[in-house]
Formats: sequence, structure tokens, C-alpha cells
Amino acid sequence: MSVPTFRPDIEREIDVIEEVARRYGLNRIERTVPAGAGRIGGLTSTQRERRLVADVLVGAGCDEVFTLPLVSPVAASRFCGDSTRTVEVENPLRAEESMLRTAILPGLLDSAHFNASHGNPDVTLFEMGHVFASPSGGVAAAGRERPPRGALRRAGAEAPARGRPPRVVGRRGRPDRGGG
Repeated sequence: MSVPTFRPDIEREIDVIEEVARRYGLNRIERTVPAGAGRIGGLTSTQRERRLVADVLVGAGCDEVFTLPLVSPVAASRFCGDSTRTVEVENPLRAEESMLRTAILPGLLDSAHFNASHGNPDVTLFEMGHVFASPSGGVAAAGRERPPRGALRRAGAEAPARGRPPRVVGRRGRPDRGGG
């Protein structure tokens, strides 16, 4: 098969297929959807559980925050039990953001401090994000998502509201140590 010289728009096989379909009549071709290999578009059980925990915490009055995964060396050393597991960014834009976080707590504390300094001290925050740790070889491990370690509440706040799941309340107040 050769393409006529007056049809420079036909360059590939798909162009020929399109031309044949157009001549045959696009309305005469039955519409079908390719069958997928398994279930496509659904949530995994981990994703469903994560959303359920987030929905429960938001329903209990907590605010979800998304903080940067970069922290200062001081925060990294303060909240990481093992300094050999920290990951330093090779070429950071700022010295205050030169380490990958090994715990969620520094970001939550920064967010609580920011809110308090802007006249909003009564916040209840949580975050479900990635923490990073370097394996013994010194190369950064891929970020992994951590379950919420509890909400960060203002000092002197009343007891948790009834109806919160015990396993979420039971972890409240414990710093997230990353690594495990």
C-alpha cells in the first residue's frame, strides 16, 4: 500500500486507520471500552483506612496540616533518636531546611507555633505524611507514610471527645520517632 503524494498528512499507520474509519463511517463502528486487567480505579485497603482515620479526626474537630518534609538540623537531632538515620539534603536552599524529616512532630509543632503567634492558639492539628530515614548504607530510603500519631492539642485542653477510636487516642501525645 502506498500513500498518494497529495496526502502529506498521512505519515503513520494510525493515520491510515483513521482514514479508513472515516471513509467507512465513524457512526457505523461499534463503541467499546477495552477490558481492564482487574479492578481499576478503586482504593486499596490502606488508602481506605487512611481516609477513614483522617475523616474521624476531622469529624472530631482536628485540622489536617501538610508540612514540608524538610527540617533544620536542630529539629532533626531533637526528634530523631538515632542521628545515623537522618538524611541530609545535598544542596539545600536554606540551612533551616537541610534535613529530611524523620518524624512528623517538628512540622506539627511549627504549625502550632505559627497559629499561636497569629492569634489562634486553640488549634488541634494532625498530619499523615511521609518520614524519611537513611539505611545503614547512608543512602536515603524512600519516604513512607506514617499513621497519625495523635492530634497535637493546646496545653491544658480538656480530655478527648467521646467517640474517638481508642487506638488513635491511645497514641496521642507520643512523639513520632520515624524509623519503625
